[in-house]
Amino acid sequence: MRVREAAFAAMAFSLVLATAPAAQADVNFELNGAYQVISNGDWAKTNEVFMDEKTEISVWTIHSSCANAHQCSGQVSSDQGWTAPLEFRTSRWIVDRYHPDWQTCPDGTTAPGRQRYQFQGSDANGQYEKGNIDLLVGYVRTIGVSGACGRNQPTVIQIPLSVRRL
Repeated sequence: MRVREAAFAAMAFSLVLATAPAAQADVNFELNGAYQVISNGDWAKTNEVFMDEKTEISVWTIHSSCANAHQCSGQVSSDQGWTAPLEFRTSRWIVDRYHPDWQTCPDGTTAPGRQRYQFQGSDANGQYEKGNIDLLVGYVRTIGVSGACGRNQPTVIQIPLSVRRL
C-alpha cells in the first residue's frame, strides 16, 4: 500500500509542477521617457584623487527595447544637444560618447576623450535592483588620450551619477 501512496504522491506533485504558472523570466526594465541625470562633481575623482568638478544636471529622453532579460538597446537624447546609443550589458546600462574637444590644454589646444555612463537600477539604499526603472545609479567616466597636453598618462575623471525618471 505504501508504494501505491508514494507513486500517487509523486504523480500529484508532478501534476502540480506541470500546471503551476511559470515564473516571470523577463521583468520589464526597459527605459523609456524623460529622466533627470545628475553627475555629482562634489565626489569626482581625477586620476583616482578626489577633486571637485562641476555638478551637471541634464534631462535625457530615453528610448529602449529588450529582446530578453539580458539584451537591450536604444538611444539617449540629452537636452545638452547630443545623442548616443544605449545598451544593456549583463547588469547595467551603458551609454558611450566621443568628445573631439574634451580636454583643454595649457597652450589652448584641445584633446579628445571618450565618455562612458554606466548605471543600474537601485533601491533607496543604493543596492542593485534590476527592475527599478525609476531610480538608477552609477558613474560617468571620461578618459583622455595618452600624450595629450604633453602628459604621458591619460586624464581620467570619474563622477557619481544618478538617473531618475521624471
